[in-house]
Amino acid sequence: MALESEDLETLSGMPLFSALDMPVLLRLIGNSSPRTYDRAQVLFEAGDPAERFFVILDGWVKLCKRSIDGHEVVVRILTRGECFAEAVMFMRGEYPVSAEVIRESRLLSIEFDNIATCLREDPNLAFGMLASTSRHLKKLVTQIEQIKGQTGVRRVGDFILRLCPTYEGSAVVGLPYEKSLIAARLGMTPETFSRALSRLRDVGVRTDRDHVIVSDIKRLSDFLSAESTSQRGFKS
Repeated sequence: MALESEDLETLSGMPLFSALDMPVLLRLIGNSSPRTYDRAQVLFEAGDPAERFFVILDGWVKLCKRSIDGHEVVVRILTRGECFAEAVMFMRGEYPVSAEVIRESRLLSIEFDNIATCLREDPNLAFGMLASTSRHLKKLVTQIEQIKGQTGVRRVGDFILRLCPTYEGSAVVGLPYEKSLIAARLGMTPETFSRALSRLRDVGVRTDRDHVIVSDIKRLSDFLSAESTSQRGFKS
């Protein structure tokens, strides 16, 4: 399966590759081709040698680890345009977590050996990739701080709004994965997530199994804006 133009656009927009020209990016990718993975397929287990990293072209992947008592702890949920395992790959270590596909996904895996060869041939590539990654890390820290300051209702509402195809009218959208994983992605417990959904019923949001029905998208948006304004006023 060859890379499509949309795939290349996704790759070039990623922080790790944003400073690279297309010919250089294609050289880094080498002979790697996208592959479709089924739901629940395990990409690697914690402790496996980190010989490659992955780019999500479409779909969803969870990073998780088993706690001492055997329970699964979700570390992160990732989607299109995000990559994972690149840092540990460059360190030539072992994957510290496991990766599992949670919805049919198209992924591109990039081998360490190919990138290492390109970096040896042109050391300036390393500086460009490092600068791009550093800018992304700074942005990510800011986003995390903003999310931590939001109420549970605001986090859930924003998540639903991003799923809506338009900015007004009504919409029925499918949840991309299980509610418990959505709660984990939003930094919430499943109980807090359920309470937030219950509160959103007052503004015309309800759930039907794995779908969310929004009766008035603008009404939801206005409610969340008012929620944010009220929260800032409380803090001040």
